[in-house]
Amino acid sequence: MSNAEHQAPWGNDLCFCIGGKMFAAFDTNHGDYETFQATPETFALLIQQPGIRPAPYAARYHWVSIRDPKALPQKALEELIEESYQIVAARLPRKLRKKLEME
Repeated sequence: MSNAEHQAPWGNDLCFCIGGKMFAAFDTNHGDYETFQATPETFALLIQQPGIRPAPYAARYHWVSIRDPKALPQKALEELIEESYQIVAARLPRKLRKKLEME
């Protein structure tokens, strides 16, 4: 995930962005959730699993919130966060993607 930046705009949440657009957020205070965007199909599958629910305020954009660290294996979580990065990066303006050397 080249060009990813991290910020802490809400205090305890660590947010990862590409081109100024967030693709994942983590609670660093309690460590009890990870939030990221998914495809509509993946979103529908994930929210059926225990410990995973639609993300507050962002579910309509297919963001999920992992509330149980055991809900997904670490490798699966890493792959889903990479997918979230790709989803967000693909929607960046072409000029910005070129500047970030993504094209």
